[in-house]
Amino acid sequence: MAKKDDDIASDSAKAIRVTRQALKDWKTFDDEAMPDDERAARIYAPLAKGSVSKSVTAQYLARILLRTGLNHIRTPAGWRDVLPCYIVNAIEFVTADSPTADAAQAAQDQQQE
Repeated sequence: MAKKDDDIASDSAKAIRVTRQALKDWKTFDDEAMPDDERAARIYAPLAKGSVSKSVTAQYLARILLRTGLNHIRTPAGWRDVLPCYIVNAIEFVTADSPTADAAQAAQDQQQE
C-alpha cells in the first residue's frame, strides 16, 4: 500500500481498489511456503532499496494495528504474542521511554570515564 500512497491520497475510490488488491496480494504471499527470514527479507527489500517510504509504511502499519485493535481488544502482551518479534522490537525501540534512554546514556558515559 505504501507503494501506491500517492494514488491513494488522490482518489478515495482508488484507495479502496488498492486496499483490496493489497489484501489479495498479501493472502497470496502469506500462503507461500518459505522460512520466516526469507519472508522478512522480501517484505523489507522495497524499504531497503528506497522504492517505498519507511515512514509511509509505518503509517499504514499503525492504521492496520489500530483497526485490528478496535476489532480485537488486546493488551500489549497480547500484541507481542501475535506480532513478529522484529516488529515488536522495532516498536519497542522507537517508543522507549526517555528515562531508560537517559539511564543507558549515563551508563555509557560512566564506562568511558
